[in-house]
Amino acid sequence: MFQRQLGGASPKSGLACWQTSLAFLLSLGLLAGLAALPASCVPWSSAAATTPRELARQPRLFQFAAAASNLAAQQKEAHSPVDQKAASADDDPQQMASFQDLIQEEKFREAEPLLQSYLAAHPGSWKAFYVLGYVQFRQRKIADSVKALAKSLELNVDHAAAHKLLGREFCIIGRTDVAMREFEEALRLEPDAADVHYNIARIYAMEDDFPKARVELEKAIRIDPNYMEAYNALGFAMEAVGDDAAALQDYQTAIRLNEERHGKYDPPYVNLSGYYNRRDRLDLALEYAHKALELNPESDLAYFQIAKTCRARGDWGGEAAALEKAISIRPAVQYYYVLGVAYRKLGKAKESEQALETFQRMQKQTADLDGQRREARRAQRGLELRPNE
Repeated sequence: MFQRQLGGASPKSGLACWQTSLAFLLSLGLLAGLAALPASCVPWSSAAATTPRELARQPRLFQFAAAASNLAAQQKEAHSPVDQKAASADDDPQQMASFQDLIQEEKFREAEPLLQSYLAAHPGSWKAFYVLGYVQFRQRKIADSVKALAKSLELNVDHAAAHKLLGREFCIIGRTDVAMREFEEALRLEPDAADVHYNIARIYAMEDDFPKARVELEKAIRIDPNYMEAYNALGFAMEAVGDDAAALQDYQTAIRLNEERHGKYDPPYVNLSGYYNRRDRLDLALEYAHKALELNPESDLAYFQIAKTCRARGDWGGEAAALEKAISIRPAVQYYYVLGVAYRKLGKAKESEQALETFQRMQKQTADLDGQRREARRAQRGLELRPNE
């Protein structure tokens, strides 16, 4: 059935993989379900404001997957829709350049209807479909973005940037198996893409396979020795495999690179705060959490580390205040549970009950989404065994 609908594409081809996956997700309502969830249930990163920001589902709070691609990759990604030589035959270069200007100014909402009008007149423009998917992604319109990227790849399956972005979107909705295929296809097209190795490492990290994550991150750093985000991620991976000395060195390298650039990249400071919290070096933990907040006042994870430091000191009031601030930035399900415990320690029974009820409600919503993801995987495995039905 699906093979005929896809125009005879081979089930093993990259084109068929994303087409089949998209068909399953739409048929099961998974993308619509994601869009319908409260913002607090959609896994998203609060990291660098200049990149598409996503945070795939993770079992614990950490600052590895929160970081986006390195600066060079960000710039290449943003420019790739209009700078590539292989343009669609009927593209209007002047109009495409105007879309790029809007992207550079981060006017994504303004760009979207203009792109839709442009595509009505230029339905064969794979570049315009990619740009549309990109601006929708930047607005967190994942379902719409996936559809636009799918159409772009239908018109030009050899567009590496579209595979990369689609892979990151599949990570967001928990389809890391499909995301891995997209990243592998991107590597086929761009073998020296450091950011693809970084994103593959993220998938391994989400699966708690840190030895494999380490290998991919080391590949990324060999390609780009100044890949700040990869050093931060490698620090977390090294800590997970028990090499604390290497982890500390990698975090410090990420911090050095950030300071040399006078950047605002806060994740290695958050990770180093967590590193010191886990070793009961509370003064240093607090110092790095506050440094993270100096760079990014909206870092909920920095406030979470402050809460952990306060808890270790028996400062329940300080813990509750830090958690309240973290929740005001990003109401993550885990924060409510810890806050409920802190309120109980403070004798605030009503507030504790409310926080724990919120935790249970959000946990159920997350479990429902996980169920949809599992159903999508089961359905895909079943139909892939019968591609000609």
